[in-house]
Amino acid sequence: MPTALRRSDLSDALTFVREAGQAPDSHAFRRHVLEQLPRLVPTTMISYNDISPDGEPLLLLDPRDAWTEERARDFVRLAGEHPLIAHYQRTGDPRPLKISDMMGRREFRRTELYQRVYGPMGVEFQMAVTLPAAPGAIVGIALNRDRTDFGERDRAMLELLRPHLAQLRRDAAVRDAARLLQSIVDRTLGDEGRAAIAVGSGGGVAYASPGALDLLASYVPQWRTPDVLPQVLLDWRTRERRRGLAPSRDLVLDGPEGRMLVRLLPSTEPAGHDVVLLHEHRIGASVLALTGLGLSGRQAEVLLQVARGRTNAEVARALHVSPRTVQKHLENIYDRLGVRSRAAATARAVAAMRHDPL
Repeated sequence: MPTALRRSDLSDALTFVREAGQAPDSHAFRRHVLEQLPRLVPTTMISYNDISPDGEPLLLLDPRDAWTEERARDFVRLAGEHPLIAHYQRTGDPRPLKISDMMGRREFRRTELYQRVYGPMGVEFQMAVTLPAAPGAIVGIALNRDRTDFGERDRAMLELLRPHLAQLRRDAAVRDAARLLQSIVDRTLGDEGRAAIAVGSGGGVAYASPGALDLLASYVPQWRTPDVLPQVLLDWRTRERRRGLAPSRDLVLDGPEGRMLVRLLPSTEPAGHDVVLLHEHRIGASVLALTGLGLSGRQAEVLLQVARGRTNAEVARALHVSPRTVQKHLENIYDRLGVRSRAAATARAVAAMRHDPL
């Protein structure tokens, strides 16, 4: 390193990296860079640019009012003529570089880029560092000054921070993706009585999708410790994990308004989290109408499926029982309704549900 950094420089750099690592997302990371990096490398203006050939460019500048729509358009149009961008595109060299490393001040002032973008903003000197990006894209942090050029101490500081900035950017992108995935999962699970709970090795609840705990509590009313799974689920989970590679068997919980299937997705890591999926099947108006014929809730569910034209095998799959159990329910249904055939039972069901479509 041509210029040794002082101990205070190293301490400041460590603080910058530590605080940047606490950014919850990419937006906060970029804001931290714009606000705090000039404290390590003094500048009059700093920009964070993410230019992709097939996407909308991200151009952030502090102070913000230096950008105008026209200057932003000119910058994107003339980006290939920027001496530092052109050098990076040609060589892939990610080191901190100054425009003065590439050309003299007079030559820079003659460029259209200077005349249309940098000159009107009062930028005379620039040092930039690039971060790893997708093929064809350029992510760069540019530090600008109006009076004096950057020195070797400034270059050394950016060189020290460059690998950390690259990793911090990647970490922020991972958090963005995780948050987006969680949002999608939460919205998806929120439909049709679905929910999920992530469970640690001791049965503690590490994460629960919206409504998951309330849904579980409605089927296990004696449950009083929402930070740990109910005992009935803990015992079931223990049994299922002992099955090893064999497919897990669902736990079925009956409630006053329906039935809930509980499925286990065991972790593949020793210290990982199991995922417990909850899927509620509520008794609808159709089933309630059929219970009015003197049928039990389960018999009403079977008759509803039959009235929809499903075979015994299809009914068995829908209700997670065996075809033999479905046939036994049908025999009991015939006796309750005083009929002798599937068609007659279906006719009684349709009549009972005349105000509720199949």
